[in-house]
Amino acid sequence: MTDETIEQQAFDTLWAVQLSSRYHMRRQAFFERWSRVTAATGVLFGSTAIAGAFTAAHMPAWITAVTGAMVAVASTVDLVVGTAMMARKHEDLRKRFLQLEAEIRRCMEPTAETCVLWTDKRLAIEFDEPPIYNGLALLCYDELARATRGVKERVRVLPSVRITAQWWRWDRPVEELIA
Repeated sequence: MTDETIEQQAFDTLWAVQLSSRYHMRRQAFFERWSRVTAATGVLFGSTAIAGAFTAAHMPAWITAVTGAMVAVASTVDLVVGTAMMARKHEDLRKRFLQLEAEIRRCMEPTAETCVLWTDKRLAIEFDEPPIYNGLALLCYDELARATRGVKERVRVLPSVRITAQWWRWDRPVEELIA
């Protein structure tokens, strides 16, 4: 393997690790926000004080019923998805990728063996990942391309994909997700 090939392989591994840590940072933040919104919804609309205030304000009974249903739906989704557990899982994955990134950056002269070792470590972390949300991965790719000032070509993610990136997997070819 030539020095140029080794440097390219080290760069490609570093890029993939940085991309993965950004992805998991975004997923962690998403699940933490969802958990906080669910808790706030439960506290706010689940309290009898709010129901009493609605009654005292002569609000229609359907408003109380709708707010109760909102609490039930949000709490059920939170329970089924396990937002707190998912946030911790993505935090753990992000930390593992950041540790690998630090290891790669510390190496001044990568060899073919170290590149293979880093790839093996990256694949071992990826083995523990839940299925990837492709739209979100594209957003992270674009963010990293922007942050590295054009080291890799940026992509323009379709607005529909951008809006639903945390909610929909978008199991389509990448070409269909970019403008």
